[in-house]
Amino acid sequence: MSEFIDEINKFYNIERKFMLFPIMEKVRSTSYQSDNVYKSMGEDSAAIFLHNSNDEDLILITTDAINEEFSKSNPWSAGFCSILVSIEDIYACGGYPLAATSILSSDDEMVRTALLDGIIDATKKFRVPLVRGHTADNTKNISVSATIIGRILRENYISAGNAQIGDKMLIIADFDGKVAKTNKYYWDTVTFKSSDEIMKKRTFMNKLAEYHYANSSKDISNGGLFGTMVLLLKYSDVGAKINIGNLELPDILLQKGYTQKEYSRMYMTTAFLITCDPHYEEDIENLAEEYGLNANTIGEIIDSNSIVLSYQDEERELWRL
Repeated sequence: MSEFIDEINKFYNIERKFMLFPIMEKVRSTSYQSDNVYKSMGEDSAAIFLHNSNDEDLILITTDAINEEFSKSNPWSAGFCSILVSIEDIYACGGYPLAATSILSSDDEMVRTALLDGIIDATKKFRVPLVRGHTADNTKNISVSATIIGRILRENYISAGNAQIGDKMLIIADFDGKVAKTNKYYWDTVTFKSSDEIMKKRTFMNKLAEYHYANSSKDISNGGLFGTMVLLLKYSDVGAKINIGNLELPDILLQKGYTQKEYSRMYMTTAFLITCDPHYEEDIENLAEEYGLNANTIGEIIDSNSIVLSYQDEERELWRL
């Protein structure tokens, strides 16, 4: 248990998630506010009323950027991932992507071409049109970012901030994947598959929303399981008790010698952390199986602002939130 906790605390991508809290608080308390906003900071996708607060249809919006180091070393992948990460944000709340915009920057024409090729390939894979963009060529920076808009009915919106005490916490993940050649913590479930297959698996989140099975949801990002969990719990103002021994790994990772420790740090494409009333746990498991996904119950929501880890007969507090 101590080794597991030490490894998690060394993970820089989790540290970066904690850095977000004062930024979000400043935006909430000092920026302009509008009645047209249904959900904003803390959500994977903000939700906007098109006309007024009586609207049943919501416009979703999310944005993300890829770090410069990755953009330099693998510009095609960076371009592709700029679309991927925002697509996952739309699906995390149960929505449907509508269109994308992108910004790319580099003074190297070959790099700009690779970034754009990755973006275009991703738009085809996820069936989202690229409708606007900006290119900066007079710069020493290499960067790429994307914004995606989507849609959802208000009654179906799954918030990241609605985890309820007593909820079960589940990982919904695609176990049909492979470890990236350039990063042992990147679980690729997308690049080698057809558009039909990856879109079908994401339809799971649309159905989850329509059936109102989940109380909260976030896609598992580069902060891994616990980086994602921190944001969901903090926004919901609750805690969680997690049984490390319940973490299920894809067979490929087990064959490569991965343990729960390494798995919890992975960026899991096609993976979502959700909470639900225990009554819906079996329904979610059955729905996940129908869409070729693995549903893994790892713990429950508790009335405490902390994450508690358990393994066999031992319990330890990981963090106070």
